Amino acid sequence: MYKLLVLCFASMALAACSSQTRTMSDDERRADVLLMASVDALGRRDYTQALRSLLDALKYDPKSAIIWTNLGVAYAGKNEPQKAEECWKKALQLDPKHNDARLNLGILYSGKKKYPEAEKVLKEASKDIAYPKLDQVSYHLANMYLALGKNLLAEQQLKVAVRENKG
Repeated sequence: MYKLLVLCFASMALAACSSQTRTMSDDERRADVLLMASVDALGRRDYTQALRSLLDALKYDPKSAIIWTNLGVAYAGKNEPQKAEECWKKALQLDPKHNDARLNLGILYSGKKKYPEAEKVLKEASKDIAYPKLDQVSYHLANMYLALGKNLLAEQQLKVAVRENKG
């Protein structure tokens, strides 16, 4: 389950890194370089190297929700779900609008059969109509509803997932 999670979210930091428009400090630039190295490592499923890069990046930018989110992905890849959960919660503490962390957390909870928690965080992510991964949010809600035997809700979410994926 955790490897699937990593495959879904290993590349999310790269887009976030390249979209910076403000001037970065030297420490932020160092953290950004380390973050990009971690994205490369995550893409290769080299979770040990990704962890090294991300832990170093935190030394330069400990308030980066993106770094904390990807650290959670790396921990998930190392089959450390508790540490992954802590990282995603920290990312949301730093940036309550960071839906990538919320999506990862929902997938984790669903995989642990913590369905009320999964539903709560996934529905919160679904409220952001500009979030580019709404199809994934709906897909994971549908899977959760199927596991609970709520077939009508699952069907509704799958329709939303298809509609969002076409967008």
